[in-house]
Parts: sequence; C-alpha cells; structure tokens
Amino acid sequence: MNCGLSIMNYEIEHIITALKAARANKGLSQKDLSELAGVPQSHISRIENGTVDLRLSSLVSISHALGLAPQLVPLKALPIVRLITRRVMQDTEDSDIQGEADGSLPADGSLPADDALPADGSFSKEANPRPAYRLDEAG
Repeated sequence: MNCGLSIMNYEIEHIITALKAARANKGLSQKDLSELAGVPQSHISRIENGTVDLRLSSLVSISHALGLAPQLVPLKALPIVRLITRRVMQDTEDSDIQGEADGSLPADGSLPADDALPADGSFSKEANPRPAYRLDEAG
C-alpha cells in the first residue's frame, strides 16, 4: 500500500471540498465560476467530482475567482492560521462570532500568546489533522 498516495488523495479531497463549499457559499453556479475563473465549466465539474487531477494553475484561477488564495503554511504556524481563518470565515458567514462557544477564539477576539501554542505544532485536537495548506480569504 502506498501511504503517500493515500495522504495525497486526502489532501486533494479536502481542497476540492473547500472549493465546492466556497462556490456554494458565494451562490455561484459552476458556469458562473467558469466565467470568473477563465476555466471551462466542464473542467470545474470534473474537478469537483474528482475525475480529473487538480492542476496548480486551475487551483489558483478558481481560488482567486472565489476570493481565496492558496497558501503554503509552515507546519508550526498551522494552529494559529487555523484560528485566524476560522475567525474570518465566521465573521464572513454571519457577523455573530462564536468565540469561546466553539473553542476557536476568546470572546474578545484576541489570539493566544506565542507561548500558549506548542512548539512542535501539535495544537490540533482533530483526530485526522488537515494538511499544511489553507485556502484563505484574499485580502
């Protein structure tokens, strides 16, 4: 069994799921996204269905059209990036930030001190932590 392939498939599936969710959250059809991204609608359909390999050029075009930016994140920085991204996404979805209710951030929106995060990047409580990349809101 090729463990590397299994991890890669998980990462690609996660990216595809994030792209589909972003498109749906913006109320865009595949055709709308196609026009914004300059990527054929049929290719977007195949990407979303996992029947074609997602190329970096397509990822960048589609992400930018959705107001996102693919970003490589150092593993040590991943916990804080997750906190910030969760906060921004909550703020975007509805202006009622969950804060302490979901454990993402303190109610005042402050971030934990650097020494509050483990140096080894083991902050995640998830059973299957997500890979070290993000599709973050573009600035």
